Amino acid sequence: MRTCRLFAVLSLLAAVAAAGGVNPAWIKHYVGPSQSQFNEATDSYLDTLTGNLLVVGAGELAGNPNGLDLVVMKYRPDGTRAWVSGFSGTGTSSGDIAQAVAVDSAGNIYIAGRANNTGHDDAAWAKYDSNGVELWHRYSGLGGDDEAFDIAIGKSGDVYICGSDSGYGFLTGYMVARINPSSGDTLWTRTYVLDTTAFARRNRGKDLHPDYFDDYSLYDNAAVSLAACPDSGIVTTGHGSDFDWMLEWWTMRFTPSGVRSWAAVYHNPTTTMDNGDDDVAFDVKVAKNGDIYAVGFDYQDNGSTSQGYNYAVVRYSPSGSRLNYRSLNVASEHGDDYAFSVTLDDSSTQNVYVTGTLAYPYPLNEQVSTMKFNSTLTSRWGTAGATFGSTADDRGYSVFYRKGRVYVAGRSGNDIIVLGYTATNAASKDTLWTYRFDGNDQMIDFGTTICASDTDHVFVSGEVSHTGGWTSIYTARLRYGRPEMEVNAIVAPQGSFDHYDTVIPRARIKNNGDVIPPVNAFMYIGLPYGDTIQVFDGPAPGQSAVVSFKPWAAHPTGLVQVRCSIEVEGDTVPSNDFFTDTVQVIPIDVACRQIVAPVGPLDSGTSVTPTARFKNLGTTTQTFPVWFRIETAARAACGDTRRRARSLTAGKVAQVYEDADTITLSPQESTNVSFASWLAAPQDTYLMKAFSAILDDGPANDTAIALLVVRRPRHDVGASAILAPPDTVDSGSVIAPRAVITNFGGARDSFRIRFAVGSFFSRETVMILPIGSIDTAEFAQWTANQVGTHLVRCSTMLAGDSNPSNDFTQRQVVVRPAPGIESPDEISVIPREYSLGSPRPNPFVGRIHVPFALPRSSRVLLQVYDAAGALVRTLNASELRAGFHHARWNGTDERGSPVKPGTYFCRMQTASYTQIVKLVLSQ
Repeated sequence: MRTCRLFAVLSLLAAVAAAGGVNPAWIKHYVGPSQSQFNEATDSYLDTLTGNLLVVGAGELAGNPNGLDLVVMKYRPDGTRAWVSGFSGTGTSSGDIAQAVAVDSAGNIYIAGRANNTGHDDAAWAKYDSNGVELWHRYSGLGGDDEAFDIAIGKSGDVYICGSDSGYGFLTGYMVARINPSSGDTLWTRTYVLDTTAFARRNRGKDLHPDYFDDYSLYDNAAVSLAACPDSGIVTTGHGSDFDWMLEWWTMRFTPSGVRSWAAVYHNPTTTMDNGDDDVAFDVKVAKNGDIYAVGFDYQDNGSTSQGYNYAVVRYSPSGSRLNYRSLNVASEHGDDYAFSVTLDDSSTQNVYVTGTLAYPYPLNEQVSTMKFNSTLTSRWGTAGATFGSTADDRGYSVFYRKGRVYVAGRSGNDIIVLGYTATNAASKDTLWTYRFDGNDQMIDFGTTICASDTDHVFVSGEVSHTGGWTSIYTARLRYGRPEMEVNAIVAPQGSFDHYDTVIPRARIKNNGDVIPPVNAFMYIGLPYGDTIQVFDGPAPGQSAVVSFKPWAAHPTGLVQVRCSIEVEGDTVPSNDFFTDTVQVIPIDVACRQIVAPVGPLDSGTSVTPTARFKNLGTTTQTFPVWFRIETAARAACGDTRRRARSLTAGKVAQVYEDADTITLSPQESTNVSFASWLAAPQDTYLMKAFSAILDDGPANDTAIALLVVRRPRHDVGASAILAPPDTVDSGSVIAPRAVITNFGGARDSFRIRFAVGSFFSRETVMILPIGSIDTAEFAQWTANQVGTHLVRCSTMLAGDSNPSNDFTQRQVVVRPAPGIESPDEISVIPREYSLGSPRPNPFVGRIHVPFALPRSSRVLLQVYDAAGALVRTLNASELRAGFHHARWNGTDERGSPVKPGTYFCRMQTASYTQIVKLVLSQ
């Protein structure tokens, strides 16, 4: 099915209305097995007894994939393809093509064209029976590049071909040959050149229909068309190259034995040879009385008002005398005119019908022009004939007469065009109907051949181009019928879609009639969406097809109405020409709500972690990418942040940072996303952008922006904490003072640090700290000899420090007597025995004294245990002299750490004495 999207509804309506009551009963495309090659129809033949249609041209056959073959195919009246046959040369088969077809009285089929053999092209011809079985095929085999353009059956079943051959060195020759229908061998071959001194053109053309009309100048001498004479023999026409390298219209007649009866050269009689240009014939027909009608173009130059190619028809007598001619130029100096095809009717004195193109002033350009002449070339349809055209270039390539009707196939712009006329005389001739087919927007399609048996059996073939560079052989049967199409379903969209999902809208149309009419199809979805297409190759009668429209981005949200309708000229049941449905659009919306970090101003050189907050505002879980971008820009003069941001975004920016992540959020969920760290430098004003990106999302809230000022680095160091000494120490302890030092500024600094305890200890050190770093400063040792409470202070000393308030930190330290033994300096009384006295105070807080007596010098082990029997502290383990002593314990363990309040036991042990007393430590 082929559709064409048009941009104006009115033009669509006009295109369909012009089709009148004639539509395809069926449409067929031959694409070959790979559906990737060049396929083109060049000629056709209709068997009016059986209704079978033969189509020939170039195409890809299954036996030669990705190559080209001379193809012939047969269609039955109902459009089914009965068979496809053909052959190719032994070379690359890149240019093989069948140019013409003829059928003998026994139903045997003959084709002629060109086949690529190794190193050269050959003229090629073949014979098939009515079932498509090849009986033989032959090549010219002359060693150069040869081609057959036409084939015809003579009065006695004799077979003739004509074309161009390589028999004259650098010149191509005007070639005519008779073929033995039984074997395919040539019975005779005749080759001519108009002037053997002519300069060779010698490039190769493509094919006759219709490219030869543009490529004729690539041949020096060529016979491009032939027709059988009513008595015997044939007539050929084409052109030859003269001594001035100009082409001359050249027509010849041959007897069945190969004798050239005559040859006639034609150029416009009003043009002198000194002012000459090309004169070329494209087609020839012979009337029942033997008169010969050749058509093509001639060059007119009258030296003043008119120069250019004219639409030309020349009439010859059976003996070769030029009886008269017509050279048409309706709009002088506005382009070239061409006659491409000629046919005759069945009247007693046969009328002549010619089609081609006449050039008009802009905007009409080239118009299809079909002329009716009587047998003496007097126009029956006015000076310009039946004219059809558009603002594009239009050409009629093939004309056919049948039962009072005249049919023309060709090209209108990029479309196939078929025109139908009544054969009645009228000075201003209007088309009875037109049919147009557009295979694809902006790609070239054209009709190359047409034939008919009656008004209900009109057959057109040609070429349709497809995206990707391949083409198909297009064949259709046109007829009057009953168009009736309906829309019976919306195929897409169906159900529900996320907001801004992309959907290809599609609808199913059904053909309830007996023809395939062009259809205007309209699709509307809610208020914002509407599209219109024209369907040329719709479903066959009784069949359905799905048509597609341009993509729809699902919006607005909510319940949206979908409606498809069609317009068909002459539709017999318009009540079923529309269908409606609804679809649900679910909101999709993710947003960047805020830039969380960094927040300025920042010192240059500060390392920060860009962070932004994102939220899923929709109703379904979404996984989507997020970005954080930092750009520099010229400073904005205005002070307001939003205005400054707008000013920066409008100016020239340079990206200095970007990072991305992918996150998944449930409906209504939000999260902070941290990106890779960024070193804020150098000093400048920065534009920060955080944004989300999700397909089909409404973009209005996707981006958050903020400004960040990175300033000149500040100098700011400080003492953050004192780590040592601790709050309480025993006297005599040796401690290395330590403090935490921080660089709060934006520069790497070197500075002095002082640590003091009371007025009796002060030490200094030097530290270097990078930006934002923290380190520990350690000083020379301090011995805690001074029992009491003292002030401990650490301070930094940096010249130009911008924040002196954090330069120092301080607290107190308590130096308490260390645990141990107090013994009198002089002993006046010696105890009589060992004893361990009652501790005091007991319970105690802070410190307890335990008295004990020694009657003689002894080694004394004095230890404190907890209630579980674990050793807590050894108060003495040395030799003491005789006398009264006191043991001190400050509630600490061996490491000097305070123990928990509770019950403890002090045990005194000598060599001959052991005693235990209870100690109670209160909170």
